[in-house]
Amino acid sequence: MSEIFRVLATATAVLALAVPAGAAAATPSTAGDPVAACAIDYGWVQVRPLVYIGSVAIHNTGTAVINGWTLSFPLREPQRVISSRTATFASLSDPVIAHNIESNGVVAPGSAVTVTFAASGVGTAVTDFTVNGTACTLTAP
Repeated sequence: MSEIFRVLATATAVLALAVPAGAAAATPSTAGDPVAACAIDYGWVQVRPLVYIGSVAIHNTGTAVINGWTLSFPLREPQRVISSRTATFASLSDPVIAHNIESNGVVAPGSAVTVTFAASGVGTAVTDFTVNGTACTLTAP
């Protein structure tokens, strides 16, 4: 088995832990409502020299329910999303555009959803995130 397949197998195993058994297939909801306020926790773990696992927690800090979301953030080349089971991706690099899946599209006020993904390259700090076009506050650099 080549090194890239070992890395992808490891990344897939890590991502599988983030999706409950029996979760719905990756089906994005329709365009989300505008978001009044949101906050983001972002982090990553380097699992191989050129592969990392990223995690973005979207916190609804507003008073209305988020019903369907689109997350956008910059990810500079050569970094590129290679897999995820917690979102569908319309764009894999700068900018990354991710849409909710059926099981995580509704975010109640005071709640959060987490998007995990495997990416190529070396993980770096990302500070600019939007949800449904609204800029979010970064809570953990």
